[in-house]
Amino acid sequence: MSTWKRIAVQLFPEHHSGFDSFQKPHMTIYQIFFQLRKDAEEYIRTGNQEGLRRIFTFVEWCFEQRNRNSNVWNAAATAFLEHLADDDQGAAVIPAWVKPDIFKEMQSEFMKRRERDGEGKFQLLLDDYNRVNFTDLQ
Repeated sequence: MSTWKRIAVQLFPEHHSGFDSFQKPHMTIYQIFFQLRKDAEEYIRTGNQEGLRRIFTFVEWCFEQRNRNSNVWNAAATAFLEHLADDDQGAAVIPAWVKPDIFKEMQSEFMKRRERDGEGKFQLLLDDYNRVNFTDLQ
């Protein structure tokens, strides 16, 4: 079993059974992040901080792998992180859960997604991010 799959299985015991259990051979890292995106929506809605902590622990691990296994980081970025900025509810958790080095890596994608309707939503996100994380990102 690959390292990323072993870590996902350990972090998410709620996905240990069923056809789409994380340890099944057919489950790709992209499929795991598609499920984690659904989980995150539920955790945001219900205020499940522990669930969000586990998801972002996995995202951070994937980010750390970007120079060793770019596919792992790409899955985290494209199948999960960029979609946080698609709506106000998801964007609201970015300042609290996305570390500054990851935010910098994702900043242009967050900007594209927050500015789709041209309402200045990225600047609001950036201002909130800087305030929460004591950063001065531009």
